[in-house]
Amino acid sequence: MPARRDGENMRPRTYLPLVVSVCYLVGCRSADAPPIPVPELAVLSAGTNPLNQLSALFEVRASHADSLRITYSTSDARPDTTPAFRLNSSVRSLALLGLRPSTRYSASFAIYGPGGQSTLGPFEITSGVLPAALANVKLTVTGTPTGGYLLTALPIAASAVALVAFDSAGDVRWYRFFDVAGTGNDAEQQQNGDFTMFLGTTRGFDDTRGNFVQVTPTGEIVRTFVAPEPLYTDGHELLLSFRDSTLAASTFFGYDRRTMTVAGPSGPIDEILGVHTIVRLRPDGSEAWRFPVDQLLSLNDWIEPPPTTGDIDHPNSLTVDSAGNYVVSFRNAGEITSIDSSTGRVLWRLGGTHNEFEFVGDPLGGFSAQHYVRVLPNGHLLLFDNGWRHQPQESRAVEYALDVKNRRATMVWQFHHSPPFFCAFVGSAQRLKNGNTLIGWGYVGVVSEVDSHGNTIWEGTLTSPATASFYRMLKLPSLYRYEIP
Repeated sequence: MPARRDGENMRPRTYLPLVVSVCYLVGCRSADAPPIPVPELAVLSAGTNPLNQLSALFEVRASHADSLRITYSTSDARPDTTPAFRLNSSVRSLALLGLRPSTRYSASFAIYGPGGQSTLGPFEITSGVLPAALANVKLTVTGTPTGGYLLTALPIAASAVALVAFDSAGDVRWYRFFDVAGTGNDAEQQQNGDFTMFLGTTRGFDDTRGNFVQVTPTGEIVRTFVAPEPLYTDGHELLLSFRDSTLAASTFFGYDRRTMTVAGPSGPIDEILGVHTIVRLRPDGSEAWRFPVDQLLSLNDWIEPPPTTGDIDHPNSLTVDSAGNYVVSFRNAGEITSIDSSTGRVLWRLGGTHNEFEFVGDPLGGFSAQHYVRVLPNGHLLLFDNGWRHQPQESRAVEYALDVKNRRATMVWQFHHSPPFFCAFVGSAQRLKNGNTLIGWGYVGVVSEVDSHGNTIWEGTLTSPATASFYRMLKLPSLYRYEIP
């Protein structure tokens, strides 16, 4: 496993002061109670989380118990309840996440076991102060929010980035700082409930090193991911696969830098350009599989502006279809490609100079400089179309039904913002369980949730002193565990 960096996970877990009353409980048993002991719980320590002042940490000791929930509320709001925490050992650390800053809560434990249910509390807890670096970071929301959280990565200072989750009102409710320079790039909640983000300054072709980091919901670093040397690590997407909650593999992009002759304003010139490789690593960091992109694309396939600098391919999203094959977006080639994840065989190519499909029903004749391609449960492709080669230049979210056998891509849905947006770079389009689509107009700092008929349900505009844009913005229902959004 690659070495941890910057000492971020080496901070001592010292608890800050937290107002607590009634720290201990013994479940009360009546005289006619069954012979199975009722569950009991003792709170051994409590405090705000040093990695996130908007969360509280508890260390508890349980007996005769297999799970518990925490119900908590402010004086002017209805209660929230955590998911069930499994109690598979006598001492366990628990967390309350998504608290408002500097706010007093009343909280109670409900403990479950073979002998019944016990309760602990209520008691009071007070969350910490929102760090000054996040005091002016907000989404200004209009419309009717639909709940959940919005996850993104943001530069906070010249040498600091943060994973940030906003609530539906646009307020910061969860964060994790990293003392490194960069923009954060890919930030996601993985299927085991942990969060991942890229740390580094590379744009996918620079002579700078970086790595992905995986953290728990309470902010502890689990592991880092780097491409096998001499490849550089590209920060556009990290795809993790799990067996239950255990990491099975990590797949992402690496790149090398090559000198190539390109057309300059006064004739041919030599440029150092990036060329990518898709790598799949085992949990110990050893290489299990690779796909060199130069066997698929060349400099002549670079059709998306601006030209002559950067990388010839610029892969910016990586996902899998229902058969487990990779679907990759190559921005500079204007191509989406399906690749067999076992053999490396190219299954189909959509868009670009090697396009195999007929576009049907799309007035723009296809996409341009696309980002965040996803395969929907029905097999359709949903993507953010940046629109560099559209006339006029305009961005949109667009969905295609693919007939792979007959090589037809039929547009079945699209959304254009009013007034029009042109997002020169970045962006995302996420289909939600309720049928709506969350669109991250990242280059202009706006996020919209729209329904299938093209109606805007709500919209948020990012305010942040350090940046006016974001790479992606994704909805997640829970900070505690992964759920389909």
